[in-house]
Parts: sequence; structure tokens; C-alpha cells
Amino acid sequence: INELFRSHLFPIGLTFHGGMEVIGYEWGAPTYLHKDAPDAIAQNDIASAYSRYANGFHGHVPYDYGTMNDKVYYVRGGMEDWAFAGSWDPERVIPCEPKTFGGYPAAKTKYNNSTLRA
Repeated sequence: INELFRSHLFPIGLTFHGGMEVIGYEWGAPTYLHKDAPDAIAQNDIASAYSRYANGFHGHVPYDYGTMNDKVYYVRGGMEDWAFAGSWDPERVIPCEPKTFGGYPAAKTKYNNSTLRA
């Protein structure tokens, strides 16, 4: 996954959660509990539009939507927040040092304001 984020810009992403039906967006980490993401209004507008569109399916109630912290639960080290905020909040991104499978180049675990943009 790291290699994909290092070489591509993801303007939007989806994560499927097997335990519920909700359209969730950032934030989803205890660090950002009770805080809005910098583009919270845009995220809310997009989620609202998704919910209205999905409501068009026969017999389906509208999807609930909101932040992952409010609607699902927060996690520490979740991919969504890492991908979303890694370039905005670099002091919280910790380089990893994997030792399995022959290791991984340390240079590929260092990020700046042009990486981890989603």
C-alpha cells in the first residue's frame, strides 16, 4: 500500500466495513476526536450526495453519514487518516522499520508535503 501512495494521487477513496452501513469520512482517530478535518464541509457534502444517491435503490433507507469518529469508532493508525493527513500532520507519521521479508528501504518510509496526499 505504501508504494501505491508514494506513486499515485488518490482524490477519493472508499473503505468497506463489514459490520455496518455508513458513509464515514475523516476523522477516525483519537488524536482528532471532536475536531473537524480541514475540508470537513466538502467531505460532508460528498457523503450527503452519496447518501441521497443510494437512497434511490428500491427498499433501502438512506445511508447514515458523518465522521468515522462519530459514526463508526476511532482507531489508532488507521489507513484512512494516514492517507488523508500524512502530508498535513507529518509529526504524527512515524517511519516504520520492517525487518521481515528482507526489510524495506528506510528512505521509502520518510514523507514530506508531496507524499501521502489523498
